[in-house]
Amino acid sequence: MQYLYDMHCHLDFLEDPHALAEAGTTAGISGLSCTVEPQHFTAAAHALAGTSFNCGLGLHPWYVASGDDLEAQLATFRAQLPETGFIGEIGLDLSVAHQVNSVDQLKAFRAIATLLAEHPTHGGYTLSIHAVKSAFLVLDILEEAALFDHNAIIFHWFSGTSEELTRAERLGAYFSVGPRMLQSGRGRAYARALRPERLLLETDLPREEHAPLSVEEWRQALETTQQALIELKKSSAFPHPEEVLPSRIRDTSLKLLHRDLPR
Repeated sequence: MQYLYDMHCHLDFLEDPHALAEAGTTAGISGLSCTVEPQHFTAAAHALAGTSFNCGLGLHPWYVASGDDLEAQLATFRAQLPETGFIGEIGLDLSVAHQVNSVDQLKAFRAIATLLAEHPTHGGYTLSIHAVKSAFLVLDILEEAALFDHNAIIFHWFSGTSEELTRAERLGAYFSVGPRMLQSGRGRAYARALRPERLLLETDLPREEHAPLSVEEWRQALETTQQALIELKKSSAFPHPEEVLPSRIRDTSLKLLHRDLPR
């Protein structure tokens, strides 16, 4: 059975994340499960303990609070940082629907970037980044904090401009690709253009809290995405993508999932 790696999912959205993670392991699925608020991390990490999944410490831009509540979120993030080398989901969302708290988003993301720079891990962090209508600013903040130097930066469902994609790839970023990214012409063009060693799989499932998710649906989403990437590489005249791409994605995923070393 071919092992597949979901590098951006949200298993703690489920009523019983441990059960699905165990079923996923049996079905040949491993990866990175991201939290959206730091106060969810401890329970999520405990629920995934003993499975093949790592748990990311996150503060999703949609969930960023303000005032004292934001300070409490950042304090919780800071307190839990020594427990993990996996960070996600973090970032910025400056789309029309979510830019109302842009000032607080920026404060939170800058604070987290500074915190990671000031408290490096021996093996480096693996970060899963949300960047909607904000890739240029996210890249600026990551560069200012020198986080590309010793860490693995993964852009989840990249939707920026082609210039921003080129800049991110030049800086050494990775890109997790899922079914919804490949629904758009831009997403397919980006996946076709990216070097195989920069590509990863993701599902972003479940899509919301308490949404149902079967292990069959989960594995199918990963298999469909990987096959779509193979077909895209065929159309770009990449030699033997059906042989090369799955092993490249596997090797990159394993490298990024084994960086959680103690400080």
